[in-house]
Amino acid sequence: MKKKALCLILIGLLLIPINGKCISSDPEIVDEKNDVFGPLAILPLSFAHIDIVSAWFYEDPNEPDYLFTAIKIKNLEYSSLLRAIYSVHWTYNGIQYVAVFHTQFSGNFEQQFAGKYYGGLEPCECSFDLETDTITWKISKSVIGNPEPGDALTNTFAWTALRFYSSALGELVKDYAPNGALYGNDYIVKY
Repeated sequence: MKKKALCLILIGLLLIPINGKCISSDPEIVDEKNDVFGPLAILPLSFAHIDIVSAWFYEDPNEPDYLFTAIKIKNLEYSSLLRAIYSVHWTYNGIQYVAVFHTQFSGNFEQQFAGKYYGGLEPCECSFDLETDTITWKISKSVIGNPEPGDALTNTFAWTALRFYSSALGELVKDYAPNGALYGNDYIVKY
Protein backbone atom coordinates (compact mmCIF):
# COMPACT_ATOMS: atom_id res chain seq x y z
CA MET A 1 0.00 0.00 0.00
CA LYS A 2 1.36 3.43 -0.86
CA LYS A 3 2.12 5.87 1.92
CA LYS A 4 -0.33 8.38 0.44
CA ALA A 5 -3.21 5.94 0.91
CA LEU A 6 -2.45 5.35 4.60
CA CYS A 7 -5.06 7.91 5.49
CA LEU A 8 -7.67 5.20 4.94
CA ILE A 9 -6.53 3.17 7.93
CA LEU A 10 -6.44 5.88 10.55
CA ILE A 11 -8.36 4.66 13.54
CA GLY A 12 -11.38 6.70 14.58
CA LEU A 13 -11.67 8.92 11.50
CA LEU A 14 -13.27 8.43 8.13
CA LEU A 15 -10.77 9.85 5.67
CA ILE A 16 -10.87 9.78 1.90
CA PRO A 17 -7.62 10.12 -0.09
CA ILE A 18 -7.95 12.61 -2.95
CA ASN A 19 -4.80 13.09 -5.02
CA GLY A 20 -2.77 11.79 -2.07
CA LYS A 21 -4.30 14.28 0.39
CA CYS A 22 -6.56 13.30 3.26
CA ILE A 23 -10.05 14.78 3.14
CA SER A 24 -12.20 14.09 6.18
CA SER A 25 -15.76 12.88 5.84
CA ASP A 26 -16.25 13.45 9.59
CA PRO A 27 -14.46 16.72 10.45
CA GLU A 28 -14.23 18.10 13.98
CA ILE A 29 -15.25 21.57 12.73
CA VAL A 30 -18.06 22.22 10.23
CA ASP A 31 -19.27 25.56 8.91
CA GLU A 32 -22.07 26.94 6.78
CA LYS A 33 -21.10 28.29 3.38
CA ASN A 34 -21.56 31.94 2.34
CA ASP A 35 -21.35 33.24 5.91
CA VAL A 36 -18.35 35.58 5.87
CA PHE A 37 -18.79 38.83 7.77
CA GLY A 38 -17.06 42.15 8.32
CA PRO A 39 -16.97 45.63 6.75
CA LEU A 40 -16.35 44.41 3.18
CA ALA A 41 -18.85 41.54 3.34
CA ILE A 42 -21.66 43.86 2.23
CA LEU A 43 -19.97 44.48 -1.14
CA PRO A 44 -21.06 42.44 -4.16
CA LEU A 45 -17.72 40.60 -4.23
CA SER A 46 -16.88 36.96 -3.83
CA PHE A 47 -15.06 36.01 -0.66
CA ALA A 48 -15.26 32.28 -1.37
CA HIS A 49 -11.47 32.03 -1.00
CA ILE A 50 -11.80 32.54 2.79
CA ASP A 51 -15.22 30.90 3.30
CA ILE A 52 -14.64 27.92 5.63
CA VAL A 53 -16.34 24.59 4.82
CA SER A 54 -14.70 22.41 7.48
CA ALA A 55 -11.50 21.66 9.42
CA TRP A 56 -10.11 18.50 10.98
CA PHE A 57 -7.15 16.79 12.61
CA TYR A 58 -5.50 13.50 11.72
CA GLU A 59 -2.34 11.48 12.23
CA ASP A 60 -0.23 9.12 10.15
CA PRO A 61 0.90 5.96 11.98
CA ASN A 62 4.17 6.10 10.00
CA GLU A 63 4.88 9.61 11.35
CA PRO A 64 3.69 9.44 14.99
CA ASP A 65 5.71 12.53 15.96
CA TYR A 66 3.48 14.76 13.83
CA LEU A 67 -0.08 16.07 13.99
CA PHE A 68 -1.78 17.08 10.78
CA THR A 69 -4.59 19.59 10.63
CA ALA A 70 -6.45 20.78 7.56
CA ILE A 71 -8.99 23.40 6.58
CA LYS A 72 -11.26 23.14 3.55
CA ILE A 73 -12.30 26.40 1.91
CA LYS A 74 -15.26 26.90 -0.46
CA ASN A 75 -13.05 28.04 -3.37
CA LEU A 76 -9.40 28.28 -2.35
CA GLU A 77 -7.31 30.68 -4.41
CA TYR A 78 -4.43 33.02 -3.77
CA SER A 79 -5.28 36.52 -2.61
CA SER A 80 -3.76 39.32 -4.63
CA LEU A 81 -3.60 42.63 -2.78
CA LEU A 82 -5.08 41.75 0.61
CA ARG A 83 -3.43 39.34 3.04
CA ALA A 84 -5.43 36.12 3.49
CA ILE A 85 -5.09 34.35 6.83
CA TYR A 86 -6.18 30.77 7.43
CA SER A 87 -6.01 29.18 10.88
CA VAL A 88 -7.07 26.20 12.96
CA HIS A 89 -7.08 26.57 16.77
CA TRP A 90 -7.26 24.16 19.71
CA THR A 91 -6.42 23.85 23.40
CA TYR A 92 -4.22 21.18 24.94
CA ASN A 93 -3.45 21.02 28.68
CA GLY A 94 -4.95 24.49 29.15
CA ILE A 95 -2.71 26.09 26.50
CA GLN A 96 -4.06 27.54 23.25
CA TYR A 97 -2.37 26.37 20.04
CA VAL A 98 -2.79 27.39 16.42
CA ALA A 99 -1.74 26.42 12.91
CA VAL A 100 -1.73 29.50 10.68
CA PHE A 101 -1.02 30.27 7.01
CA HIS A 102 -0.65 33.81 5.62
CA THR A 103 -0.53 34.53 1.89
CA GLN A 104 -0.51 37.71 -0.16
CA PHE A 105 0.51 38.97 -3.61
CA SER A 106 -0.84 35.91 -5.46
CA GLY A 107 1.26 33.48 -3.42
CA ASN A 108 4.52 35.42 -3.73
CA PHE A 109 4.34 36.03 0.02
CA GLU A 110 3.65 33.07 2.28
CA GLN A 111 4.20 32.28 5.96
CA GLN A 112 3.16 29.15 7.82
CA PHE A 113 3.53 28.61 11.54
CA ALA A 114 2.23 26.42 14.35
CA GLY A 115 2.59 26.37 18.11
CA LYS A 116 1.44 28.31 21.16
CA TYR A 117 -1.00 31.05 20.26
CA TYR A 118 0.64 33.39 22.74
CA GLY A 119 4.37 33.48 22.13
CA GLY A 120 5.49 30.19 20.71
CA LEU A 121 4.96 29.95 16.95
CA GLU A 122 7.50 28.07 14.85
CA PRO A 123 7.70 27.49 11.09
CA CYS A 124 6.07 24.27 9.91
CA GLU A 125 5.32 22.39 6.71
CA CYS A 126 2.15 23.39 4.94
CA SER A 127 0.45 22.66 1.62
CA PHE A 128 -1.93 24.99 -0.23
CA ASP A 129 -3.89 22.69 -2.55
CA LEU A 130 -6.04 24.51 -5.10
CA GLU A 131 -7.40 21.22 -6.53
CA THR A 132 -9.02 20.13 -3.26
CA ASP A 133 -9.49 23.67 -1.81
CA THR A 134 -7.56 22.51 1.24
CA ILE A 135 -4.68 23.80 3.34
CA THR A 136 -2.87 21.14 5.38
CA TRP A 137 -0.30 21.67 8.13
CA LYS A 138 2.23 19.05 9.27
CA ILE A 139 3.13 19.98 12.85
CA SER A 140 5.81 18.47 15.05
CA LYS A 141 4.13 17.39 18.28
CA SER A 142 7.13 18.83 20.16
CA VAL A 143 5.95 22.40 19.38
CA ILE A 144 2.38 21.72 20.53
CA GLY A 145 2.95 20.29 24.00
CA ASN A 146 3.81 16.67 23.03
CA PRO A 147 0.28 15.23 23.23
CA GLU A 148 0.20 11.50 23.98
CA PRO A 149 -2.20 8.81 22.72
CA GLY A 150 -5.58 9.29 24.39
CA ASP A 151 -5.06 13.01 25.09
CA ALA A 152 -7.77 15.37 23.87
CA LEU A 153 -7.36 18.50 21.77
CA THR A 154 -10.30 20.64 22.90
CA ASN A 155 -11.88 24.02 22.09
CA THR A 156 -11.35 23.47 18.36
CA PHE A 157 -12.27 26.18 15.87
CA ALA A 158 -11.20 27.63 12.53
CA TRP A 159 -10.82 31.27 11.55
CA THR A 160 -10.00 33.03 8.28
CA ALA A 161 -9.68 36.70 7.36
CA LEU A 162 -8.65 39.24 4.77
CA ARG A 163 -6.77 42.33 5.86
CA PHE A 164 -4.16 44.78 4.72
CA TYR A 165 -0.56 43.79 5.41
CA SER A 166 -0.73 45.30 8.90
CA SER A 167 -3.19 44.03 11.48
CA ALA A 168 -3.55 47.57 12.85
CA LEU A 169 -6.54 48.23 10.57
CA GLY A 170 -8.32 45.03 11.58
CA GLU A 171 -9.93 42.42 9.41
CA LEU A 172 -11.91 43.56 6.40
CA VAL A 173 -13.83 40.33 6.04
CA LYS A 174 -13.60 37.06 8.01
CA ASP A 175 -15.18 33.71 8.79
CA TYR A 176 -15.40 31.66 11.99
CA ALA A 177 -16.33 28.01 12.33
CA PRO A 178 -18.38 26.41 13.70
CA ASN A 179 -21.41 28.66 13.41
CA GLY A 180 -23.74 28.83 16.37
CA ALA A 181 -21.24 27.24 18.77
CA LEU A 182 -18.02 28.36 20.36
CA TYR A 183 -16.11 25.20 19.47
CA GLY A 184 -16.09 22.13 17.27
CA ASN A 185 -15.61 18.55 18.43
CA ASP A 186 -12.57 17.38 20.38
CA TYR A 187 -9.85 15.38 18.66
CA ILE A 188 -8.38 12.39 20.52
CA VAL A 189 -4.68 11.83 19.80
CA LYS A 190 -4.04 8.38 18.31
CA TYR A 191 -0.25 7.97 18.23
